[in-house]
Amino acid sequence: MDNSLRIQNKMTEVLSFGNFRSVKLFNRLRCFQVLVFVSAILFFNASAQSQISNNGYKFDGVDDVMLIPPIFEYAYADYEYTVELIVNKTSVANGKYAYLFSNNSSDNASNISLFMNDAGQIYCTVGSTTYAPSVSAAHLNDSVCNHIALVVKSKNKILYVNSVEVINHNQYFMPGPLSTDTISVGKIFNPSTSALNGTIKELRLWNVARSQAEILSHIDSVLVPSPHLIGYWRLDTITGQSAHDYSLYANDAILGRTSAIDTDDPVLNSVCEPCLLNPPIISPAGLSTICYGDS
Repeated sequence: MDNSLRIQNKMTEVLSFGNFRSVKLFNRLRCFQVLVFVSAILFFNASAQSQISNNGYKFDGVDDVMLIPPIFEYAYADYEYTVELIVNKTSVANGKYAYLFSNNSSDNASNISLFMNDAGQIYCTVGSTTYAPSVSAAHLNDSVCNHIALVVKSKNKILYVNSVEVINHNQYFMPGPLSTDTISVGKIFNPSTSALNGTIKELRLWNVARSQAEILSHIDSVLVPSPHLIGYWRLDTITGQSAHDYSLYANDAILGRTSAIDTDDPVLNSVCEPCLLNPPIISPAGLSTICYGDS
């Protein structure tokens, strides 16, 4: 074979190899485009989920409670976390605080808690300090559904009612973890406190400090599970003696104090007539005007 033919064959091999690499590169680019497209679909779907149900769990104000077992993710959520829930409180006066959420089921000296007085004023406890709202409109004894979010970011503690900031304080000490004990919803087992007479739904636990804009963006939407959403109980259905956790961690809650049917089990209830999300309104002169439900 003469030199010119050898050179021609070599050039053919080089061109063929180059075309092969081009095809591989093209296929990789197509795969990347498909992944970007799918990711975009998932992102926009997450931002446009269906509106939350108008169902919730009704607590009788006597002994009804829901207990959430401790898992590592709650203890690992240290220094930064968010607790969200929607509450509809019935007007009942007994001179005692009604606990909505506590990370210690047996003591009112829990590290993290949310509770109300007879008038429906919301309080939050972080560490050993209890905070009250700075505006009188945070009295939630209005028989409508109100969204409450407690955000802890290092030494800063913020409480939002219907996405409006009502408490903002800095502490001198760092907070403890979200929970290392059984979480109690609707009641704690202390005779000096009262059980909630009302309805709770959409309980959400995050291992990040959610911003006001993030809270508002999904305040009335069903969430898509994500690594930062470490607990998500919609409380819109009841199956047996458990409340399903829709987060990736599937830590189902227990209705009542045992796995058996008891008088302290909350029941399914429909609260708030179906309505569209209204602009958040809260002022010292009036109560909140938000209603949440299916549209």
